Amino acid sequence: MESIVNTLRHIETEGRMIAALLYDYKTTMDKVNNLSEEFFTRNLHKEILRTCITLSERGEMIEPINISQAVGGSIKVHEITDFSFDYMDTTNFVIGDFKELERLKKLRELKNHLQKKLSSIHNSCNPENLVTELSQDLKEITNISESVDSRLQAKADIWADDLTDRFKNKRAPGISTGYSRIDRMTGGLVSGNLIIIGARPGVGKTTFALNLAWNVAKEQVPVAFISLEMLSNELVDKLVMCEGEIDGSKLKLASIPETVYKKALSTKLLIQKQPLHIVDDLKNDLNSILHRAGQLVYRDKVKVIVIDYLQLMDAGKASDNRNNELSKITRACKQFAQRENVTVILLSQLNRRAAVKSPKIFDLRDSGAIEQDANIVVLLHDLNDKTKGQLAVAVAKNRAGRTGIIKLRFIGKYSQITNEGAE
Repeated sequence: MESIVNTLRHIETEGRMIAALLYDYKTTMDKVNNLSEEFFTRNLHKEILRTCITLSERGEMIEPINISQAVGGSIKVHEITDFSFDYMDTTNFVIGDFKELERLKKLRELKNHLQKKLSSIHNSCNPENLVTELSQDLKEITNISESVDSRLQAKADIWADDLTDRFKNKRAPGISTGYSRIDRMTGGLVSGNLIIIGARPGVGKTTFALNLAWNVAKEQVPVAFISLEMLSNELVDKLVMCEGEIDGSKLKLASIPETVYKKALSTKLLIQKQPLHIVDDLKNDLNSILHRAGQLVYRDKVKVIVIDYLQLMDAGKASDNRNNELSKITRACKQFAQRENVTVILLSQLNRRAAVKSPKIFDLRDSGAIEQDANIVVLLHDLNDKTKGQLAVAVAKNRAGRTGIIKLRFIGKYSQITNEGAE
């Protein structure tokens, strides 16, 4: 039994959880609100958690010196500061670490339960009942330990089920974008994928992404639009224009025509029923953005997350190399998509030289290795600068299949992009 017992703890995961508490206690506890001493096996970890809770209840700062003083110096400051590390690379994995600690805690409880039953065998008057109970407990342990079947047969069975479902229902593997030709080329919005949408300023990347998000929401798939540039009022303005086909210039008049006013309000009543979440109150740092995204995934079952846009984000640390910083951000977004089984759509600016020609993948601004993390890279190009009657959607990278250019209809006055008129 001892060899099994040794596997029911993971000191490194415990250490990361303690580091998360020390880095940002409130945010971490918001994510894992039933964290308790039983999740830890090291006395040091338990003592730090108890002290953090006490300090928080007193309204005091969670800092190494305060923790050390609160326990009368029994924990040295250097023991607490040893938990410091490059937190940017791990802050987004708190929930995953919590789930692992929770699983190990449950296994330890079951192990203790089994040990008590085993110690009572000699005095048991009904061994058959005991054997039945032990079998049930062992089955429970097996189910927890092997919650994810990694065998190729299991993975191939899942793949075959998905293939059969798509064959019978004639559907793309992912969530529909609302643009049929894009779906046929890319497979739609596939869970675990990072999609980059790039365009130069003024071409319409926010409008395109908002139209896409709206198409998803209208199919009753929860989607989040995290805006670092535009306020929610502006985005709702665009949605009302798009869905109500209302000329945006009339909404911005000092004296709005009564017919426009009434149509706008009735459109508002229609759009507010859809599962689209607009977030415009965040700092630009990666941790805040992915933390809120995680909340939306767990609380509101969001399946698609749009972030507008990459170059406004920072990794939480000053860096002399902006390319490296943006690469860290795209890597974290990709890992988030994979871990949470959602699609992340990340908007990006293009370099200025893209304004005078059809954009290429190397035109991604401060690109570095951005395109390496992306499953799909889409580049937008305004084919007619005067009327914006058509928008070219160039699928420049597609790990799932073909690349190519798709033309959509862009109705600027409605902030609307549709399949109509596509060639």
